[in-house]
Amino acid sequence: AAAQRYQSMVQAVGDGTRAGVDLTDAQIAQAGFWDDAQRAQTVSKQASSLRDTIDAYNAVVSLLDDARAAHELAGEDPLFAEEVQQILEALDGKLDALEVESWFSGRFDDGDCILTVSPGQGGLEAQDWTEMLYNMYSRYADSKGWKVKVLDLVPGAEAVGLNKATLQIEGRLAYGMLRSENGVHRLVRISPTDVKQRRHTTFAAVEVLPVLPDDIEVNLDMNDV
Repeated sequence: AAAQRYQSMVQAVGDGTRAGVDLTDAQIAQAGFWDDAQRAQTVSKQASSLRDTIDAYNAVVSLLDDARAAHELAGEDPLFAEEVQQILEALDGKLDALEVESWFSGRFDDGDCILTVSPGQGGLEAQDWTEMLYNMYSRYADSKGWKVKVLDLVPGAEAVGLNKATLQIEGRLAYGMLRSENGVHRLVRISPTDVKQRRHTTFAAVEVLPVLPDDIEVNLDMNDV
């Protein structure tokens, strides 16, 4: 029963992704595809992302086959029962990762993003909180293997924290993974700068925008301008 459940989940991911790969491959095979360098780069990037998903899918299929084989052997040798459990735990982890990826189906979820952190109420505390968030997002991006470009970094007053930080984060699912960070973030703590050690509440705003492809056309009615 477990094998059937895993098989159905894996098959759903594989079918949808293969269809996407076929579509991008068809575009790449078109005559004159490489004449438009910008479009070619966008489609090639999309194809690479889909192939990463296919690689993950193939790894899951391989683990599923290993689990079946170990399960059959476990009937003859109890030592294989432990191996079955280890394979299933690894399979669960990979399936969880594929399931998370499947949530990001928005138009720009798979692309890069621009993330800005700005201090809100709280004075120097807010500037310190802004720098903490900046460090957090930078390290998170590094852990995901994404590329981080610092577009703007404004030091805070009195050399405390940051007054603004803007990052361009480039990587697979960068916008999809980070867009939920949009909004106001609150920090409550005993202030390290308060000699009376009072509890302070401070705020910082986070804005996450997708890096839009160049092929988007914006039509303006000059009567509305």
